[in-house]
Amino acid sequence: MEKSSENDRESGEYSQQEADRLSSSTFSRDSKRFIDPLSLNSGNERNSSEFQDVSPSEGSVITPDSSLMGSLSLGDDEFGLCTRDLIVRVDNPEKHSSTLDSYVTFRITTKTTRSDFDDCEYSVRRRYNDFIWLREKLEEEYPSSIIPPLPEKHSMQRFQRFNSEFLKTRMVGLNKFLNRVADHSLLSHSENLKVFLTFKVWEFAAQKKQNVGLMGRVSGTFHNLATTYLMKSRCEEFESLNEYTQKLSEKLGNLERIGQRIQREQLEYVNELHEFHPIFTLWSNSEHQLSGALDTIATAVEDCAEAQKRVTNAYDLEFAQPLHENILYTEAVKEALKATRCPQIEYELTLEDLQKRRQEREQLLTGPQGYSIGTLWGKTSEEIKTEKEQKLNRVIEELVRQVDENNHRHQKANSELQGEIESWQETKRQELKQLFVGMANRQVQYYEKCLGAWEATIPSIKNITTSHGSGDESPENPL
Repeated sequence: MEKSSENDRESGEYSQQEADRLSSSTFSRDSKRFIDPLSLNSGNERNSSEFQDVSPSEGSVITPDSSLMGSLSLGDDEFGLCTRDLIVRVDNPEKHSSTLDSYVTFRITTKTTRSDFDDCEYSVRRRYNDFIWLREKLEEEYPSSIIPPLPEKHSMQRFQRFNSEFLKTRMVGLNKFLNRVADHSLLSHSENLKVFLTFKVWEFAAQKKQNVGLMGRVSGTFHNLATTYLMKSRCEEFESLNEYTQKLSEKLGNLERIGQRIQREQLEYVNELHEFHPIFTLWSNSEHQLSGALDTIATAVEDCAEAQKRVTNAYDLEFAQPLHENILYTEAVKEALKATRCPQIEYELTLEDLQKRRQEREQLLTGPQGYSIGTLWGKTSEEIKTEKEQKLNRVIEELVRQVDENNHRHQKANSELQGEIESWQETKRQELKQLFVGMANRQVQYYEKCLGAWEATIPSIKNITTSHGSGDESPENPL
């Protein structure tokens, strides 16, 4: 029984008791003021009161942490209110506790003007496993689309499960995933997305328990077949794209590994600078004529250490996570390329079967008539031949129809994937541009801080040199 409960928790399912208790903490629609995103004339009409944090209801299993909530909420400037008809935001992680387990949920706020939604605003809470369910459903529903990646479950090993840095990193990743889905021309109209964004906890738990339908199982079967079946021909563009994604994944992986190594070295460098600082401080206490310069040098060393520490601390959120997301996105492209093989495989297998049937019919019409069990029933050879021909004609007619349908599906999948690839390429360029510009700006700020700190030491150092050169005083402890 204990093992069964543990498995249920691993799969992310809520018990009815947990669902009832969680529902008491769900945010009321009346507790927030809604502004129609499409009624705003300019971005200046936005204000931060649109989304005020609402405290959990009394008796909730939520364990609130005001400092955590304050630091882990996305700003309204990241919630583009004026340009889209479906707007989502992931924020406000909260820890839930039960007698058997503790876990974190994230608030998902949705604003929409779409007619297929019953209301214009929703606020629900979902845990990480719920996001996994959504992505799997999108893969089943849109096999030819590139499904945006989720942040990995344990991507940052040095952070604990409920550590605020880990939660913020995961929250940002989940927010990016959901916004990519909401911005997608096909994925944003998924019924599963609507369920994810609008259903109450117990309704969503019941939806998750529904079994995969026949089409989902068939799709999975062909997807597995695609990994082993050797296609006769493959679009040259897709083959080159497959090679490109493989090389891109390797390059990004190398950047990630080198960046992690540099980060470790920078942490060691910061520790060494912190050890460097007291040496100058102690020295200044025993060398009065040099104390001014030594104190400024000690301050410069400490300022450089703090500047380097800020760079190192920002590495995970500003560089490591976005870089890893692009690696995962590249893997999603590979999966999409693999998925589009399924329609081509169906087409080629059906075409092979059609060719075999046509050969059988040709042999029947031109070859000698062999023994048939039909002769036992008093049928002549010509009658038997005619029946076989009619049967083959019906089979061939059906196969021709299937070949046409599969070819259409294959061409449609290729066309959709080409559009997906173009969109991904543009997204990749924009995100890598933002990533590298941010990295460059961070380094510029770091070196400017260090430059300013060391420039501040020069007057003190020159003053000591001048005083010593004038011969007015002799050092107590000449070097």
